[in-house]
Amino acid sequence: MKPVRSLPITEETPLSNPFWDYSRLKIDCEKVLTEAFQKEKFPVTIVRPSHTYDNTKIRIRRRYTTIDRMRKGKPVFIHGDGTSLWTLTHHKDFAKGFTG
Repeated sequence: MKPVRSLPITEETPLSNPFWDYSRLKIDCEKVLTEAFQKEKFPVTIVRPSHTYDNTKIRIRRRYTTIDRMRKGKPVFIHGDGTSLWTLTHHKDFAKGFTG
């Protein structure tokens, strides 16, 4: 449920956000994959990065990135009130970690 009721997020934290179709459908897919693993040993890895980006998806309305703003000492835009935990993962870093 969002917002998260307690931190840190653990394996016991509810996964689905009842207010967002994408979240509910993603969890449904994860359940199908998990059942396939349990019944048929179908290999599955489930990863939930907060935000995976590439050259086109980290921009905030213009051509700069959050990292670029930090390096230049400029203000960084934070979603919400700044109290939520949110990770940014570059697609190449994710791929290295995911595929080894």
